[in-house]
Amino acid sequence: MDLYLYDAVGNTFLVSRQKRSPSERKKWMDYFNVDGFIEYQNNPLKMRIFNKDGSPALMCGNGLRCFLHYGMEKGDLNIGSYVVDTLDGPIDCRILERFPFHSEIYLKPKKKMFINKKMISVDGILIPVYTLFLGTLSHIIIDYNISLNKEIIIKRIQDEFKKTVGNISFVHPLNSEEFEILTYERGVGYTLSCGTANGAAYYLLKTKNLISSSAIGKNKGGNLYLKSFENGVLLSGDVTLKGRYEG
Repeated sequence: MDLYLYDAVGNTFLVSRQKRSPSERKKWMDYFNVDGFIEYQNNPLKMRIFNKDGSPALMCGNGLRCFLHYGMEKGDLNIGSYVVDTLDGPIDCRILERFPFHSEIYLKPKKKMFINKKMISVDGILIPVYTLFLGTLSHIIIDYNISLNKEIIIKRIQDEFKKTVGNISFVHPLNSEEFEILTYERGVGYTLSCGTANGAAYYLLKTKNLISSSAIGKNKGGNLYLKSFENGVLLSGDVTLKGRYEG
């Protein structure tokens, strides 16, 4: 067995070198009650990640930082820059410190970012939903203390976008350097944090001049740290190795 259990700001993963069948991945995810399963490959570096419901994910910012920590623990990686192949394409990463572990993920659009705004009606109130792709597809509601039921809004977005629905995030700007975020993640449900959703929320707020060049995304699981970099976003945050299961 080769399973490492990780927590990244409340987002939990199993990471392994060993490829497993869908039923095996589901068994271990259920056993440890984690959000996802990550398959690690070295030389070349390749990450494949699966959601709790077994569906593949294109990319995951929190998962990728766990991937880097696993590679360091296995002796494959050290302080330096790396490119990791994902289903979303190559992602630039840096390991900055070993103890305590500190890494950055560069979330960048493949081309000029397109932000789609769509108005949806919930109980007769029009709500703008912003959709953008930054590692994964995100639908973002900038929540200025909207009193509407979030479950109703999620259902409306799912009905509206159907098969193309992505992660759904409610974002509340606190000031020019902090925002609160709650994400309903496709294939997972409500999650304590989602790295790519934080990146997309920050990118949107930055385009609307609601946030500064560096900011903190405040999630139920803890804080993620975001900075503008070139035409994208640098993402960082805590990673904790919770357990090794080898043999």
